[in-house]
Amino acid sequence: MAVFAGKAIEHPTAPDRPTIDETLRLSMPKSPRSRSLKYYYEHRDDVLAKLRANYGDNKERERLRQREKYLRRKARQEATAVAPLDLRLRVAFLLNEPPSPHSTL
Repeated sequence: MAVFAGKAIEHPTAPDRPTIDETLRLSMPKSPRSRSLKYYYEHRDDVLAKLRANYGDNKERERLRQREKYLRRKARQEATAVAPLDLRLRVAFLLNEPPSPHSTL
């Protein structure tokens, strides 16, 4: 028989076994989450006002970040696009043949 957080149970997989959160809560009287919730409830108006004030800045910053990411991706795609070959790289030039009249270059 094992004892978890003051509860005696037959096997660790028994359904009445306390969860990890319950055992941690018993050993730690105050968690950061409970402190932050307490602060939020006591200063709710101030917290929400600060969030509203920062929302526009954060939104604009995120929009710029996404735009820069889009432009980088677009530039990378354009760089990999097939560019027309330079005249010096054409086979006719390498073989010293005169350009044909139907050539685009």
